[in-house]
Amino acid sequence: MITPPPSVEKFEADNQEISRTSWQISMRDGARLHGFLYQNSPATLKKPKEDRRSKTDLICLASELGNSEDHHRFAVALSALPSAPRRIFTLDMRGRGRYDPGKSGDITPYTDADDLVGLCDGLGLHHADFVASGKSAHILLLAAPKRPGMVRRLVLNDSGPEFDAVGIARMNALRKRAKQPQSFEDAAEQSKQMLGDQFPDLTREDWLEMSRHRWRDAGGKLLPNLTNDLIQQSRSFDFDTKQPELWAEFKLFQHRPVLLIRGENSPLVTQKDAERLREAHGGLVECVAMRQGHVPLLEKNDLPQKIAEFLTD
Repeated sequence: MITPPPSVEKFEADNQEISRTSWQISMRDGARLHGFLYQNSPATLKKPKEDRRSKTDLICLASELGNSEDHHRFAVALSALPSAPRRIFTLDMRGRGRYDPGKSGDITPYTDADDLVGLCDGLGLHHADFVASGKSAHILLLAAPKRPGMVRRLVLNDSGPEFDAVGIARMNALRKRAKQPQSFEDAAEQSKQMLGDQFPDLTREDWLEMSRHRWRDAGGKLLPNLTNDLIQQSRSFDFDTKQPELWAEFKLFQHRPVLLIRGENSPLVTQKDAERLREAHGGLVECVAMRQGHVPLLEKNDLPQKIAEFLTD
C-alpha cells in the first residue's frame, strides 16, 4: 500500500523536464519505506524515431549508509538520455533517509531483503534492472532467490558478493574519527578530509551536496539521515571481523548480464576482487570509474551513457 499521496518535483536536464515523485510504501510489520520515482515528462520526450527508451524499470539501491538522494543526479541524467529506462526508482531502506519505522524491529540484511521483495511485489516491479551500490549488493543477492525472476540486468557499483577486509577496516577507521559537524559546510569539509584522496576531482559543491544527503537540519543541529543502530553496526566491523561471502547466491546471476563499475581508487573492490568476479561470471562487463573511490558517483563523466548502453544492449 502506497501512502501518503505522492508529491512531484521537476528538474531539467539536456533541455528536458524530469519529474521526481516522492512516495512511501507500507511493509507488513508497519514500517514504511520511502522512495523517489524519476520519469521523463511526456511533453519533452524525444521524437519516437529517436526514442530508444527501455521498456524496463531501473531500481537503484544506495550503499550501506546511503539513501534515496544518493542517486538523484544520476537518475536525472539517465532519465534525459534517449535510451533511458522506462522509470527509475531510488529507495530509502530501513533506517535510512525518510524511512518511518512504525513498530518494526531490528534492521539486518535479511529484513532488508524481505523488504525489497515486498516492495517489488507491492509496486509491480518484476524482471527489473538494478543498480546495487556498495553493500546493498548483499541485500539484492539475499532477495533474488526469493523471486528468481526479479532481476533482468544488474549493475554492481563498486560492489559484489564479498568486500576487501583491509579496505573495510580502513573505511571504518576513518568513520570513527569523524566528529559531530556544526554545519553542512563542516560536514562537507570532514568528508573531503576523509575521502579526498579517493575522489580528487570532486568540487566544493559535490562535497556539500553529499553532506546534505547524509545529514538533516533539526532546529539548528545536524542529525544523521540514518538510525544509531545502523551507525553502530557499520562501526563494529574491523580487520578481525569475518565478512559475509555471498558467492553461492551470486551463482543465480551466472547467465544474466552483469556490469561491474569499480572505483579506480576504491579500497573495498580491488583488482583482485574484480578478477574473482570475472572467474565467477564469464560474461562480466567491466568499467573503471577513473579518479573515484568507494562508491563511485554514477553521474560523473560518461557513466550514465555506459550504463544506459549496458541496459539496452
